[in-house]
Amino acid sequence: MAPPAVGVAYKITTTGSAAAAQLQATRQPFHLLIVTGHGRGEGFGMAVRLHDIYTDMRLLILHDGSLAKADLVRAADMGACVLDHSVPGEQLCRHVAELLGLVHPIASAVAGSDAPARPPATLADVQLLLDVMRRQAHAQLCFYGDNIGHVLAQCGDPVGLDVPSLTSLIAGGFVNSVELGRVLRDPDTIHLSVHEGAHFDIYSTNVGNSRLIALIFNKQVAEPKLGMVWLLLKRASAQLARMNIVEQAADQILSAELTTSLNEEFDRLFGSELDFTA
Repeated sequence: MAPPAVGVAYKITTTGSAAAAQLQATRQPFHLLIVTGHGRGEGFGMAVRLHDIYTDMRLLILHDGSLAKADLVRAADMGACVLDHSVPGEQLCRHVAELLGLVHPIASAVAGSDAPARPPATLADVQLLLDVMRRQAHAQLCFYGDNIGHVLAQCGDPVGLDVPSLTSLIAGGFVNSVELGRVLRDPDTIHLSVHEGAHFDIYSTNVGNSRLIALIFNKQVAEPKLGMVWLLLKRASAQLARMNIVEQAADQILSAELTTSLNEEFDRLFGSELDFTA
């Protein structure tokens, strides 16, 4: 599934065999691969091969409980989400939403635990937090985006700046940083990126593994100090990670669009074992 942009519907491609899926993946990039199968069949082997080629592609594996322990370890090493094929539709949608970056994993984990859920925060709340940080840092622009370069919230003056291109380039730089944390078996690392130019300075950091924030300074107006900017970014990142941010009605979108499109394929593979009406 390719990641959605604002106003663009999800693109879902289903295939009837591992060979057909691998062929589709070589023709265009996919953000998420959902593999269905029994035991260590063609699907699991195809997922391993594609992950070795496209390391940024997310994996969700639905299996019947017969995956060997070694295969489960390999799936964990790939960062795959492994679920039993009888998982309720609502839970499956939540996992898919997290993998697509539509909801924050921390917020989802809190909502699914016995702990009281944090009050939901909107992007307007995020924008207010960003504006406070921007004013404290005397930055020209501040934005909050996802790991594929979409701007989710911003504040300040974007005049003279190509914000979509900046966000995409900054997000591209964080892909390797997140992968470095995975290789080091430390997925909760914090990554600071600094770009110092003749006219603009850009400081950015990650919010978990799927979001980032950035401050952009016009050097004709302000000369930022690294220590202060880093403190502000780190504090804001931690606060955003704790917030239960509702970026859009992800559950409704997935239930109406994603689940409907996948339902026929899952029924073909598993019959009535998957219930998407729960």
